[in-house]
Amino acid sequence: MQPQYVDLSRANLNRVLLEPRPLPQIRDEIVELRERRGAQRAMKSNCAIVTAGIITFGREAAKQFNGLSIEQQDAAYLELAQALASHLNTRLEALVHHGDETASHAHFELRAFAGNGHPISKEMTRQGMSELQDMTAEILQRYCPDIERGHRKKDRLDAGADYPDTLNRSVRQLHEDLPSEIAVKEQEIQGLNADIAERQASIAKDQERVAKLEYKEVLQANEEKRLGKYRVRIAKKVVALKAVQSQQVEQRERLKQRQATLERAERKNAAKTEDLVKKTVAADTAIAQAEYAKADYEAGAAAVEAIVEEMANGTIQETAEEITLQNPEPIKVASKRVQKRLTTLVHRYLDLQLAWEKRTVWLNEMLGKMQNWLGRDDLSEGARSEGDRIEREYESWPEL
Repeated sequence: MQPQYVDLSRANLNRVLLEPRPLPQIRDEIVELRERRGAQRAMKSNCAIVTAGIITFGREAAKQFNGLSIEQQDAAYLELAQALASHLNTRLEALVHHGDETASHAHFELRAFAGNGHPISKEMTRQGMSELQDMTAEILQRYCPDIERGHRKKDRLDAGADYPDTLNRSVRQLHEDLPSEIAVKEQEIQGLNADIAERQASIAKDQERVAKLEYKEVLQANEEKRLGKYRVRIAKKVVALKAVQSQQVEQRERLKQRQATLERAERKNAAKTEDLVKKTVAADTAIAQAEYAKADYEAGAAAVEAIVEEMANGTIQETAEEITLQNPEPIKVASKRVQKRLTTLVHRYLDLQLAWEKRTVWLNEMLGKMQNWLGRDDLSEGARSEGDRIEREYESWPEL
């Protein structure tokens, strides 16, 4: 079943930039690299033969890249994929552009082992991946000068960016309410700040009035009354101010809680994304392994069929130096393991054929002696008749 994001009517837009080699051939190459490295253990049956990757673009970068000609796009894909393989000290094994999906992109496969006989997965560290991203941006900028490398989240935060602005798009889409609530809380806190400042100014003004009255040595009755009112009013204003300040602390705590919720959502989303990437890579690897097993089986079956046909046609020849076949190509494509077993089988076949030929010569000699014996004059008629019958049975033996 085709995924919904694949448009079959656009399948003609797919382009194969590099045809893959037979997987048995790649596996044999890896075996030699590991032997050259001095690996003691045999290669596991489920060991990765190729590693899959994808070249994708952000929205703006995709617009620029799609503006290139097909020739320029293919050149960019090839240069980048070859550079990635070279950086990892391995080989580029396949490269395909996909134009039948929502966004144009390219899939590539690398030999899963470097030239030193070690898996390239050991180079896929955080630092290693960062270096590959740097190199990707540098190469693509030769074709689209305005393409920029994405900034690391920590660098953006250090530069003063607001935390919500550093979140990936999927987080904002899944949690649009959280940034909205955070914005509301920030506005409420700003309003409380203004309220507190206004109340503090009012208290300070009343305190100034109280200080002036207290400075006088003698107060009139009305001044005594006014001083008492000011003191009562200041006390009430201080209580109200403390209530607003307490509300401000509460709002700030709620703001922190919402920010923490958003951060947890981002971490959860990042973990899911990482898990999805791992599962995608595992699936690509499993598909590659299945394709390898299928190709290995088909190549082995074709080699066996070719050998059987050569045996039936008698076209297998042996000299002191080598065995020659009329059609050796199917055997060359098969894995070395299959080639070795078929070589043993052919040697046994040739030994049996030689033994059969020797026995045939011996039987013919025996037949000649029998014919000479039947030609004797002293045989009885019964013995001669029996001998003729045996000779006819021998001559009527079905051909092989």
